[in-house]
Amino acid sequence: MVWTLLQLLLALLVLDKASELLVRGSALTAALLGLPRLLMGALLIGLATNIPEFFISGMAAWKGHGALALANPLGSNIVNTGLVLGLCLVLSGKHIPLVWLRDHGAPMVLACILLFVLALIGDITRYAALLLFAGCLFYVCWAVVAARRMPEMEHEARDAADEALAGLTDMRFRWAVAGTFVALGTPLVWVSSRWVIYSATRMAAELGISESIIGLSLVALGTSLPELFTSLAAIKKGEVDTALGIILGSNTYNMLGVIGLSGLLGRLPVTRVTRLYDLPFMVLVCCLPLLPAAFGRETGRCTGVLLLILYVVYVYSIFTIPGVLG
Repeated sequence: MVWTLLQLLLALLVLDKASELLVRGSALTAALLGLPRLLMGALLIGLATNIPEFFISGMAAWKGHGALALANPLGSNIVNTGLVLGLCLVLSGKHIPLVWLRDHGAPMVLACILLFVLALIGDITRYAALLLFAGCLFYVCWAVVAARRMPEMEHEARDAADEALAGLTDMRFRWAVAGTFVALGTPLVWVSSRWVIYSATRMAAELGISESIIGLSLVALGTSLPELFTSLAAIKKGEVDTALGIILGSNTYNMLGVIGLSGLLGRLPVTRVTRLYDLPFMVLVCCLPLLPAAFGRETGRCTGVLLLILYVVYVYSIFTIPGVLG
């Protein structure tokens, strides 16, 4: 079992680094094709950190591991909000402006409602997945419009695009670098994703637990590393609003894009436990940072502490409480 755990951790690390290569190559290609910097930045802010979830869940669904495909984005959202956002709020000690909660939180809440309603109806079939994926495309448009409306978001979006192009001035060299990054990143992401799925399913079998538990805990934590590192880097710069945009945007892409794409590749079974425990817990954790705004107050350190407590409680519960994930 120790060897399987080491394989899983190594596979997640390779996946993280391969995703960075693929994102950098895609950003360079988009710039060379003449896409607007604002559009590039808005897409990079949200989609870049979700590449591991897209590949793992999509491949798991394609290989017939629907439970793992659904558990990964659900668990990733709990990690993003409970652990990552909780740490950001506690470490920064700053309050999040209400306008940022509105513009980033409203789409996430709508995505939560849509996913929860579809899960209550039944499994995530291709028709439900198509609806979710259509919502993801709409959210991409929303991200661009929101960035245009708010100077802070437009600046953030342009910075994300400029960072991807930093240090590359010669056009032919840009094309060569872009091609190299994409050529290396794509197969590495593909192979490491298969490796993650193999290790996760094998560990579940060795421990005698469901694939959902592994997906909700270890795999979700591993695929959320980009959000963790990116958000903590923003916190070091004093940009707690940027960290919020990354986290809540990632949550929305997980629910609409990752689950939508995975559902198009294979049926995602919604078990009774997922419907009554995992999904409601995810909705609770995701919406908790928005509650102070409903009462005209700003989200701050107290909310961060509560988020961290809820994350620890959840991870403990899925492994220890009898019958919770029976």
